[in-house]
Amino acid sequence: VYGAIKGLVGSLGDPHSVFLNPEDTERFFEDLSGSFEGVGIEISIRDGLLTVISPLKNTPAERAGLRAGDKIIKIDDTITSDITLDEAVRLIRGTGGTTVVLTILRKGADRAEDIPVVRDTIIIPVLDWEMIEPGIVHLELFQFAENTEDELRNETAKMLSDGAERIVLDLRNNHGGLLVSSVRAAEFFLEKDLLVVSERFSDGRKGSEFYTNRSGPLRGLPLIILVNQGTASAAEILAEAIRVNRGIELVGETTFGKGSVQELLNIGSSSLKLTVAEWLTPSGESIHENGLKPDHEVEFTEEDFEAERDPQLDRALEI
Repeated sequence: VYGAIKGLVGSLGDPHSVFLNPEDTERFFEDLSGSFEGVGIEISIRDGLLTVISPLKNTPAERAGLRAGDKIIKIDDTITSDITLDEAVRLIRGTGGTTVVLTILRKGADRAEDIPVVRDTIIIPVLDWEMIEPGIVHLELFQFAENTEDELRNETAKMLSDGAERIVLDLRNNHGGLLVSSVRAAEFFLEKDLLVVSERFSDGRKGSEFYTNRSGPLRGLPLIILVNQGTASAAEILAEAIRVNRGIELVGETTFGKGSVQELLNIGSSSLKLTVAEWLTPSGESIHENGLKPDHEVEFTEEDFEAERDPQLDRALEI
Protein backbone atom coordinates (compact mmCIF):
# COMPACT_ATOMS: atom_id res chain seq x y z
CA VAL A 1 0.00 0.00 0.00
CA TYR A 2 2.82 2.40 0.89
CA GLY A 3 4.49 1.62 -2.44
CA ALA A 4 1.26 2.30 -4.33
CA ILE A 5 0.78 5.64 -2.60
CA LYS A 6 4.39 6.62 -3.29
CA GLY A 7 3.84 5.72 -6.94
CA LEU A 8 0.73 7.89 -7.12
CA VAL A 9 2.51 10.87 -5.57
CA GLY A 10 5.59 10.25 -7.73
CA SER A 11 3.44 10.48 -10.87
CA LEU A 12 3.01 14.20 -10.14
CA GLY A 13 6.61 14.72 -11.23
CA ASP A 14 7.18 17.08 -8.29
CA PRO A 15 10.21 16.26 -6.09
CA HIS A 16 8.73 18.30 -3.23
CA SER A 17 5.45 16.30 -3.07
CA VAL A 18 6.19 13.13 -1.09
CA PHE A 19 4.38 10.46 0.89
CA LEU A 20 5.90 9.84 4.32
CA ASN A 21 5.29 6.49 6.00
CA PRO A 22 5.29 6.42 9.84
CA GLU A 23 9.09 6.11 10.00
CA ASP A 24 9.60 8.97 7.53
CA THR A 25 7.00 11.10 9.32
CA GLU A 26 8.81 10.64 12.63
CA ARG A 27 12.07 11.65 10.95
CA PHE A 28 10.40 14.74 9.44
CA PHE A 29 9.31 15.98 12.86
CA GLU A 30 12.79 15.23 14.23
CA ASP A 31 14.10 17.69 11.63
CA LEU A 32 11.74 20.39 12.88
CA SER A 33 12.88 19.74 16.46
CA GLY A 34 16.46 20.45 15.38
CA SER A 35 18.15 17.16 16.31
CA PHE A 36 18.76 13.88 14.43
CA GLU A 37 21.52 11.41 13.50
CA GLY A 38 23.07 11.78 10.05
CA VAL A 39 25.70 13.80 8.20
CA GLY A 40 24.12 17.27 8.16
CA ILE A 41 23.18 18.16 4.59
CA GLU A 42 20.03 19.51 3.01
CA ILE A 43 19.36 17.84 -0.34
CA SER A 44 16.94 18.20 -3.23
CA ILE A 45 16.46 16.89 -6.75
CA ARG A 46 17.56 19.46 -9.35
CA ASP A 47 17.34 18.76 -13.10
CA GLY A 48 16.82 15.08 -12.26
CA LEU A 49 19.98 14.90 -10.12
CA LEU A 50 20.30 14.54 -6.35
CA THR A 51 21.87 17.86 -5.33
CA VAL A 52 23.32 19.29 -2.13
CA ILE A 53 21.43 22.48 -1.28
CA SER A 54 23.68 23.18 1.67
CA PRO A 55 25.89 21.52 4.28
CA LEU A 56 24.86 22.54 7.79
CA LYS A 57 27.39 24.44 9.89
CA ASN A 58 29.72 22.41 12.14
CA THR A 59 28.48 19.03 10.88
CA PRO A 60 30.28 15.97 9.44
CA ALA A 61 29.18 17.02 5.94
CA GLU A 62 30.78 20.45 6.27
CA ARG A 63 33.95 19.00 7.78
CA ALA A 64 34.19 16.44 4.96
CA GLY A 65 34.15 19.28 2.43
CA LEU A 66 30.70 18.87 0.87
CA ARG A 67 29.49 22.07 -0.76
CA ALA A 68 26.27 23.59 -2.07
CA GLY A 69 25.69 22.50 -5.66
CA ASP A 70 27.50 19.16 -5.40
CA LYS A 71 25.70 16.40 -7.33
CA ILE A 72 25.44 13.12 -5.39
CA ILE A 73 25.59 10.36 -7.99
CA LYS A 74 25.99 7.44 -5.57
CA ILE A 75 25.23 6.75 -1.89
CA ASP A 76 27.50 3.86 -0.92
CA ASP A 77 26.69 1.39 -3.74
CA THR A 78 23.29 2.85 -4.66
CA ILE A 79 23.11 4.92 -7.84
CA THR A 80 20.86 7.95 -7.32
CA SER A 81 19.59 8.54 -10.87
CA ASP A 82 16.05 7.27 -10.09
CA ILE A 83 15.99 7.76 -6.33
CA THR A 84 13.34 9.72 -4.44
CA LEU A 85 14.22 12.33 -1.86
CA ASP A 86 12.98 10.32 1.11
CA GLU A 87 14.85 7.23 -0.11
CA ALA A 88 18.05 9.29 -0.36
CA VAL A 89 17.55 10.67 3.15
CA ARG A 90 16.99 7.16 4.51
CA LEU A 91 20.24 5.91 2.94
CA ILE A 92 22.33 8.88 4.08
CA ARG A 93 21.09 8.92 7.65
CA GLY A 94 22.11 6.28 10.16
CA THR A 95 23.56 5.55 13.55
CA GLY A 96 26.23 7.94 14.80
CA GLY A 97 29.76 6.62 14.30
CA THR A 98 28.98 4.71 11.10
CA THR A 99 30.28 5.85 7.70
CA VAL A 100 28.46 6.61 4.46
CA VAL A 101 30.37 7.15 1.21
CA LEU A 102 28.91 9.84 -1.05
CA THR A 103 30.14 9.93 -4.65
CA ILE A 104 29.87 13.55 -5.77
CA LEU A 105 30.38 15.45 -8.98
CA ARG A 106 31.35 19.08 -8.44
CA LYS A 107 30.92 21.89 -10.93
CA GLY A 108 34.12 22.27 -12.96
CA ALA A 109 35.52 18.90 -11.86
CA ASP A 110 36.72 16.39 -14.46
CA ARG A 111 35.55 13.31 -12.56
CA ALA A 112 33.49 12.17 -9.59
CA GLU A 113 34.98 11.90 -6.12
CA ASP A 114 34.20 9.51 -3.26
CA ILE A 115 33.77 11.35 0.04
CA PRO A 116 33.42 9.21 3.20
CA VAL A 117 31.39 10.93 5.91
CA VAL A 118 31.11 9.65 9.50
CA ARG A 119 27.56 10.09 10.81
CA ASP A 120 26.95 11.89 14.09
CA THR A 121 24.15 13.45 16.12
CA ILE A 122 23.23 16.64 14.28
CA ILE A 123 22.13 19.61 16.36
CA ILE A 124 20.93 22.31 13.99
CA PRO A 125 21.74 25.80 15.29
CA VAL A 126 19.42 28.69 14.50
CA LEU A 127 21.90 31.54 14.33
CA ASP A 128 25.34 32.82 15.28
CA TRP A 129 26.87 36.29 15.29
CA GLU A 130 30.08 38.14 16.00
CA MET A 131 31.30 41.73 15.93
CA ILE A 132 33.88 41.39 13.14
CA GLU A 133 34.71 45.11 13.04
CA PRO A 134 33.78 47.90 15.47
CA GLY A 135 30.03 48.39 15.07
CA ILE A 136 29.69 45.77 12.28
CA VAL A 137 27.89 42.52 13.11
CA HIS A 138 28.18 39.37 10.98
CA LEU A 139 24.84 37.65 11.65
CA GLU A 140 24.43 34.10 10.28
CA LEU A 141 20.95 32.59 10.09
CA PHE A 142 21.13 28.83 9.50
CA GLN A 143 17.46 27.80 9.37
CA PHE A 144 13.90 28.89 10.07
CA ALA A 145 12.54 26.69 12.85
CA GLU A 146 9.91 27.06 15.53
CA ASN A 147 12.36 28.85 17.87
CA THR A 148 13.96 31.22 15.31
CA GLU A 149 11.92 34.23 16.41
CA ASP A 150 12.80 33.73 20.10
CA GLU A 151 16.50 33.27 19.29
CA LEU A 152 16.52 36.41 17.13
CA ARG A 153 14.80 38.43 19.84
CA ASN A 154 17.34 37.39 22.49
CA GLU A 155 20.41 37.86 20.29
CA THR A 156 19.21 41.16 18.79
CA ALA A 157 19.08 42.67 22.27
CA LYS A 158 22.66 41.51 22.89
CA MET A 159 23.89 42.85 19.52
CA LEU A 160 22.41 46.27 20.11
CA SER A 161 23.71 46.47 23.67
CA ASP A 162 27.18 45.58 22.35
CA GLY A 163 27.07 48.53 19.95
CA ALA A 164 25.84 47.08 16.65
CA GLU A 165 25.57 49.83 14.02
CA ARG A 166 25.66 47.86 10.74
CA ILE A 167 24.78 44.28 9.86
CA VAL A 168 25.97 41.73 7.34
CA LEU A 169 23.07 39.24 7.23
CA ASP A 170 24.50 35.91 6.07
CA LEU A 171 21.92 33.56 4.52
CA ARG A 172 24.43 31.40 2.64
CA ASN A 173 23.64 27.68 2.89
CA ASN A 174 20.39 28.44 4.71
CA HIS A 175 18.07 25.78 3.27
CA GLY A 176 14.92 27.45 4.63
CA GLY A 177 12.36 25.85 6.92
CA LEU A 178 9.01 27.15 8.12
CA LEU A 179 7.50 29.93 5.99
CA VAL A 180 5.84 31.63 8.96
CA SER A 181 9.21 31.66 10.75
CA SER A 182 10.81 33.58 7.88
CA VAL A 183 7.97 36.11 7.99
CA ARG A 184 8.51 36.64 11.70
CA ALA A 185 12.26 37.01 11.05
CA ALA A 186 11.57 39.67 8.42
CA GLU A 187 9.83 41.75 11.09
CA PHE A 188 13.17 42.37 12.80
CA PHE A 189 14.47 44.21 9.72
CA LEU A 190 11.35 45.93 8.33
CA GLU A 191 8.66 48.48 9.20
CA LYS A 192 5.14 47.39 10.15
CA ASP A 193 2.47 46.46 7.54
CA LEU A 194 4.85 45.57 4.71
CA LEU A 195 4.19 42.60 2.42
CA VAL A 196 6.73 39.80 2.93
CA VAL A 197 5.36 37.04 0.69
CA SER A 198 2.14 35.90 -0.98
CA GLU A 199 0.84 32.63 -2.43
CA ARG A 200 -0.51 31.82 -5.90
CA PHE A 201 -2.30 28.59 -6.80
CA SER A 202 -1.81 26.68 -10.06
CA ASP A 203 -5.07 28.03 -11.50
CA GLY A 204 -3.89 31.62 -10.94
CA ARG A 205 -5.96 32.29 -7.81
CA LYS A 206 -4.26 34.25 -5.06
CA GLY A 207 -3.75 32.61 -1.69
CA SER A 208 -2.62 34.02 1.63
CA GLU A 209 -0.63 37.22 1.96
CA PHE A 210 1.83 37.62 4.83
CA TYR A 211 2.60 41.09 6.24
CA THR A 212 4.84 42.30 9.03
CA ASN A 213 2.91 42.81 12.28
CA ARG A 214 5.34 45.23 13.89
CA SER A 215 8.33 47.46 13.22
CA GLY A 216 11.59 45.71 13.99
CA PRO A 217 14.52 46.86 16.17
CA LEU A 218 16.99 46.48 13.26
CA ARG A 219 14.92 48.33 10.65
CA GLY A 220 17.04 51.48 10.74
CA LEU A 221 20.49 49.87 10.65
CA PRO A 222 22.46 49.74 7.38
CA LEU A 223 22.31 46.19 6.09
CA ILE A 224 23.68 43.95 3.35
CA ILE A 225 22.78 40.31 2.65
CA LEU A 226 25.00 37.38 1.63
CA VAL A 227 23.48 34.59 -0.50
CA ASN A 228 24.69 31.60 -2.52
CA GLN A 229 23.24 28.59 -4.34
CA GLY A 230 22.59 27.00 -0.94
CA THR A 231 20.18 29.83 -0.02
CA ALA A 232 16.74 28.29 -0.52
CA SER A 233 13.04 28.49 0.20
CA ALA A 234 12.27 30.51 3.36
CA ALA A 235 15.75 32.07 3.22
CA GLU A 236 15.00 33.35 -0.29
CA ILE A 237 11.71 34.75 1.00
CA LEU A 238 13.51 36.74 3.69
CA ALA A 239 16.26 38.01 1.38
CA GLU A 240 13.89 39.25 -1.32
CA ALA A 241 11.41 40.76 1.15
CA ILE A 242 14.20 42.90 2.63
CA ARG A 243 15.62 43.77 -0.81
CA VAL A 244 12.25 44.89 -2.21
CA ASN A 245 10.99 46.71 0.88
CA ARG A 246 14.25 48.42 1.88
CA GLY A 247 16.35 48.47 -1.28
CA ILE A 248 18.99 46.34 0.43
CA GLU A 249 21.56 44.73 -1.90
CA LEU A 250 22.45 41.04 -2.17
CA VAL A 251 26.05 39.86 -2.51
CA GLY A 252 27.22 36.41 -3.64
CA GLU A 253 25.78 33.89 -6.08
CA THR A 254 22.34 33.15 -7.55
CA THR A 255 20.17 31.35 -5.00
CA PHE A 256 18.67 27.86 -5.29
CA GLY A 257 15.20 28.84 -6.53
CA LYS A 258 12.77 26.86 -4.38
CA GLY A 259 9.54 28.83 -4.62
CA SER A 260 6.86 26.19 -4.04
CA VAL A 261 4.61 25.87 -0.98
CA GLN A 262 3.97 22.49 0.67
CA GLU A 263 1.10 21.57 2.96
CA LEU A 264 1.49 18.67 5.41
CA LEU A 265 -1.55 16.38 5.54
CA ASN A 266 -1.78 13.81 8.36
CA ILE A 267 -2.95 10.34 7.30
CA GLY A 268 -3.07 8.24 10.45
CA SER A 269 0.54 7.86 11.56
CA SER A 270 1.73 8.64 8.03
CA SER A 271 1.61 11.97 6.21
CA LEU A 272 1.60 13.55 2.78
CA LYS A 273 3.69 16.61 1.98
CA LEU A 274 1.95 18.09 -1.06
CA THR A 275 2.82 21.12 -3.17
CA VAL A 276 -0.27 23.35 -3.17
CA ALA A 277 0.97 26.72 -4.43
CA GLU A 278 3.97 28.86 -5.31
CA TRP A 279 5.09 31.84 -3.31
CA LEU A 280 5.58 35.29 -4.80
CA THR A 281 7.95 38.08 -3.82
CA PRO A 282 6.50 41.42 -2.65
CA SER A 283 6.83 42.62 -6.27
CA GLY A 284 4.69 39.68 -7.45
CA GLU A 285 7.49 37.62 -9.01
CA SER A 286 8.04 33.85 -8.75
CA ILE A 287 11.63 32.70 -8.31
CA HIS A 288 10.91 28.97 -8.61
CA GLU A 289 13.78 27.22 -10.43
CA ASN A 290 15.33 30.62 -11.27
CA GLY A 291 16.52 31.87 -7.89
CA LEU A 292 17.47 35.38 -6.84
CA LYS A 293 20.24 37.06 -8.78
CA PRO A 294 22.54 39.07 -6.48
CA ASP A 295 23.20 42.77 -7.06
CA HIS A 296 26.92 42.07 -6.66
CA GLU A 297 27.94 38.70 -8.08
CA VAL A 298 30.98 37.32 -6.26
CA GLU A 299 32.15 33.75 -6.80
CA PHE A 300 33.42 31.53 -3.99
CA THR A 301 35.96 29.27 -5.69
CA GLU A 302 37.54 25.97 -4.72
CA GLU A 303 40.80 27.87 -4.22
CA ASP A 304 39.07 30.27 -1.80
CA PHE A 305 37.68 27.31 0.13
CA GLU A 306 41.08 25.63 0.40
CA ALA A 307 42.80 28.88 1.43
CA GLU A 308 40.02 29.70 3.95
CA ARG A 309 39.28 32.99 2.19
CA ASP A 310 35.81 34.53 2.01
CA PRO A 311 35.66 36.99 -0.92
CA GLN A 312 31.88 37.31 -0.59
CA LEU A 313 32.09 38.51 3.01
CA ASP A 314 35.01 40.79 2.10
CA ARG A 315 32.94 42.39 -0.67
CA ALA A 316 29.97 42.85 1.66
CA LEU A 317 32.19 44.65 4.16
CA GLU A 318 33.52 46.93 1.41
CA ILE A 319 30.00 47.88 0.39
